This record gives sequence, structure tokens and C-alpha cells, in this order.
Amino acid sequence: MWRNRIIFIGLWILSVVGISWYGGPVSYGIFLMLTSIPVISFLYLLFVFFTYRVYQEIGTKNPIANHKIPYYITLQNEMPVLFTSIRVKFYSSFSDIEGITDDYEYELTPKSGIKLETDLICKYRGEYEVGIKRIIITDFLRLFRFSFKNPEPLRVLVKPDLVSVDSLKVNLLAAEYLREAKNNISRPDVIVRDYIAGDSLKRINWKASARSGKILVRKDEGEEKRGILIIPDTCRYSNDEYEYIPLENRILELILALSLYYVKQGVPVNLFALQKNGEFLYSTVNSESGFDKFYELVSNIYFDDRFTSEETALKMSETGIAAEESNAIVVLGKDNNNGDKLLRFLEDSGLTVNAYLADPNSSLEESV
Repeated sequence: MWRNRIIFIGLWILSVVGISWYGGPVSYGIFLMLTSIPVISFLYLLFVFFTYRVYQEIGTKNPIANHKIPYYITLQNEMPVLFTSIRVKFYSSFSDIEGITDDYEYELTPKSGIKLETDLICKYRGEYEVGIKRIIITDFLRLFRFSFKNPEPLRVLVKPDLVSVDSLKVNLLAAEYLREAKNNISRPDVIVRDYIAGDSLKRINWKASARSGKILVRKDEGEEKRGILIIPDTCRYSNDEYEYIPLENRILELILALSLYYVKQGVPVNLFALQKNGEFLYSTVNSESGFDKFYELVSNIYFDDRFTSEETALKMSETGIAAEESNAIVVLGKDNNNGDKLLRFLEDSGLTVNAYLADPNSSLEESV
């Protein structure tokens, strides 16, 4: 483009020299023609800008990370004028589009269109924009170029991928830890009743409540079916989506991978996480048949910068959930001492605690 501009400017200067030194209708005609060309080119670009049509569509607005979904683009010229150059540039930080590059220039003949069919892959769990990010149009002499943001981007709400622990390259808990969790499984003989206003939160039987869908409290003491308690770090460490989306995706992948691993071993998994409005999520999964519902709950876990480990420990202390467990896994986001108070609280409660770190750029000992 710069070469064309330099050539054009050189010709225009020569036309000015021509009318200055020689004059005459030919020199003035060339000068007027060259002077009008950029005006016509600019008006042409404005015409294309207001009349072009770009449509895009995806197979679902709720895809799963790292799974292909159908993706369609239609470039349309509804005018009786040639559109010489239209380019589309794609969002690439969080998604990939197969088989289409954003450096290709499309030429649309009058009253015609181009339809492209391919697949789109979202890389991370979260809510973000995919597909066409910018549109670039160029005039017929390549003197001017308009680049502008797509006014109708596609926004998706992506669910986390369900992957194996091995693929995440994290160490499994020691075999002794797994055996201990299995040995703690016994038939529940706890007698429960409906919650009555005034009952202590520490007497709520959270496992039975999660199974029944209503709040139940212990009537008699007894041994409950124990498994593994997973506590994710739901603190949002940054307002920059390029930082928090990959990290939160990794946290949820770890939760799902570890949960599915232990469920397949016959070990129940209990999940505790702070959520909005001072509430918390507590859910139990003890079979593969119930994992779909558990997956949906994990997919919708909410992250907030107020959800510190201190707040998590405080809420667990108020509810007495930690007293019902013997083994805990804490999935931390970053190695920045945010999890210290939670880990200390769990250990003081008598739990065997193991920690995993989701941030691949940090390091943390597996056992704490």
C-alpha cells in the first residue's frame, strides 16, 4: 500500500510541475484527474463500509473447551459495484478457527456472496468473544484502508473440558491416601430430621442435605460415609481477562479431573466453594451416573476477588463442614500465600490435607 501511495504522490507532483512549466489543457487534465482519484477512492471506501454485509454463526453459544463446534461466515455484496478487497481478522487469544487465515483478501463481484464453513475451538472455560474481531476494507488502487471493530461480535459461555489427571501432568495423591479414603467409607447410620429455625449450623448434615435437596440436621451421632473434600480457590486475582480466564479454566479442569478419578475408585467426592451473596456451594458426587449434574455445578462456579482463603475458612468454621471430613484437597490458583489460612484451618481441624497449584508458572509442594 505504501508503494502505491509513493507512486501516486510522485505522479501528482509531476503533474503540478507540468502545469507550472508547460500549462495547457493536457497538463491541467492530468492534474485534475490525479487530484480526483484519492477523493473517488475515499468515497468508494465509504460506500463499501455502509453497504457490505458480514454474517457469522456458531453451532452453540455454550461450547465445551477444546471441542470443535461448527462455524459459518458469509460475506455478502448486495450492490451492483465490485468490492475489491475485504479481510476479516479473528479473535485468537482464546479461540482457534480451522482452515481460515485472517490475511486472505476476498473480492466480491456485484450481487454475490461467499460462504465459509469450518470449525471453531474455544481454548478456555469462561465468557468471551470469538469469531470475527475486525474487518478491513481497501480501495481499488490500494491507497486507503479502513480497519474497524466488528459491530456484532459473537459472545460465548464456554464450559470446562473434562480431561484425565494424567493429561494435566499433576501428581496423584499417594496410594496410602487413597486407601485411607476408601477405608473411611461405611454405611451411614446417622439419623437426620428437617432443619428447624434455631438449630446450630454445625449440626447440619451437609451430605444428606445435598442428596435430599433440603436442609437436614443430625438427630443422633454416628459414622457418616466419608470421602474426599475438594475446596477450590475461587479468588479472582486480576481484572485482566487474559490472566484470569486461563487460570480459572485450569482450576476447574483440576477439580473435574480429580473428582472423576476418585469417583471411579469408589471414593465419594464433596465439593465446597464460596459463591455470590455470602452463599456457598456444597455438592456430593459418589457415582459416575451422577457426574453430569456435578459437572454442571462445577462449570458454573463463580470467581470473585473477595473470595479469599480466610473467608473460605471462616465459612467452613461457621457451617461445621470440615468436622465431617477426614481428607481434603485444596486447588489453589497462585502461590501467593492466599491459601495459607485455609490450609492451616483444615489441618487444625484434623484433616489430611493435600494441595494442588493451578498456575503453571508457580510451584508448590503437593503435600502441605
